[in-house]
Amino acid sequence: TFTINTLSIGENNLPETALSIYPNPSSNIITIKNLKNISRVNIYDFSGKLIGSEKPNNNQLNISKFTAGNYNIKVVSDGKFYSSKIIKN
Repeated sequence: TFTINTLSIGENNLPETALSIYPNPSSNIITIKNLKNISRVNIYDFSGKLIGSEKPNNNQLNISKFTAGNYNIKVVSDGKFYSSKIIKN
């Protein structure tokens, strides 16, 4: 008899299509789409160090001050956290 374990998505997980960030890669301004009431965006380098924390203006965030590279961002919207990756060129 075989037992098959399946992976499932918990109710609190965000579907991948719900958070959209564009353009990605970007050198200046990124726009966060499909989320409302964004209170904060935290930006982390790939070592996990917090390098920026800002409230976006009209769901847009200026990333021009960061050096080129890959970053993780955590978006806080309606008390929930959503994560994504961005590339700064």
